[in-house]
Amino acid sequence: MKKIVTIGGGSGQSQLLKGIKKIPEIEITAIVSMFDSGGSTGRLRKELGVLPPGDILKCLLALSGKESLESFLKQRFQKNKLQGHSLGNLLLIMLSEYEGDFLKAVEALGEALDSRGRVCPVSTDKADLVAVLENGEKVWGEGKIDVPENKNRAPIERIYLSPREGEKIRAEDSATASLKEADFILLSPGDIYTSLLPNFLVEGISEAVQESRAKLVYLSNLTTKPGESDNFQAEDFRAEIGKYLNRKIDYLVFNNNIPRQSDIDKLISESARPVRPPEKDFAEGIVIKEDLLDCSSETLKHSCEKIASTVSKIIKEK
Repeated sequence: MKKIVTIGGGSGQSQLLKGIKKIPEIEITAIVSMFDSGGSTGRLRKELGVLPPGDILKCLLALSGKESLESFLKQRFQKNKLQGHSLGNLLLIMLSEYEGDFLKAVEALGEALDSRGRVCPVSTDKADLVAVLENGEKVWGEGKIDVPENKNRAPIERIYLSPREGEKIRAEDSATASLKEADFILLSPGDIYTSLLPNFLVEGISEAVQESRAKLVYLSNLTTKPGESDNFQAEDFRAEIGKYLNRKIDYLVFNNNIPRQSDIDKLISESARPVRPPEKDFAEGIVIKEDLLDCSSETLKHSCEKIASTVSKIIKEK
C-alpha cells in the first residue's frame, strides 16, 4: 500500500480526493487548512466559536463511499437563523459537542460516510489568516483575502497566522506523522494564499515535509485567482510555494488542454485567465503536461478521472 498525503483546502482538494480515492492499493490522508472565515463556516466561527467545519466536510464527502449522501449533507437551510448553513456543517459541529473533541467528531463522521481515507485538520489551534500587501496594508481574515473588497487591491506580498490569546499554531501530531511516513505528498490545486500556503505556516508542517522521504507533487491550478494570483505564470506558482516550503518539488503537473472560448471569455470578464504550462522545463523537478479538464462540466474544473490517471502514472514510475 502506497501512502498518499494531500495538503490543501477548499474545492481543489476535494476534487483531487474524489479522483484518487478510486486508485487501488493506496492509503490516503488529507491534511486540511483550518483558517476559513467566509460563508457559513465564517458565521459559525463567529457565532459559536467553533473550528471551521467547511473544508473538512468537503474532504469527508469527497472520500465517502456513500456518495448518495453528498447532496443531502450539502443541502442548505433557507429560512430563519439557520439560513445559508449546510446540514453537514451543523452535523459536524453537533458531533464535536457530543464527542467533546473535534478530531473524534471528524473520525466519527468519516466512519459514518464509509470514508476511503483519513481527513486530518492541519491544526486545532484557532487562528486568523493575515495578508500583507505590497503597499504595506494588511487584510485580516481568510474570507476578506479570498474575496477582495477592492478590485484594485495591491498584490499580496506575504501571509501569516495571527494566533488568538498568544497561542502558537501547532500542527496536529497525526498530520506531521502522516507526512513523515508518506510515499507521495500531493499539493492540491486551489487558491494559493488561502487554501494551500496557510498549511505551511503551522509549526511543524513544512519541517515534516522537508524531512519526509516522500516524492513531492504539485498539481497546478487551472486558472489565476483575482486578488491572489493575478498575472501568475507557471513559474510564479512554483516560486511562491518555495518561499514557504524549502524543499524541491519532484513533479509539477499542469493542464495543457485549452479551455472552451466561452470559458476563457468568462474568466477574462472576472479578471482571471487560464494557467498555461511552462514552455521550458524547470531546472529542478519533472514537468508533466496533461489534459486535466472536465470537458463535461458547465464550469471550469479538474476532471477527477484525469487527475487520478495522472497521479497513478506518477506512483507507478517510482
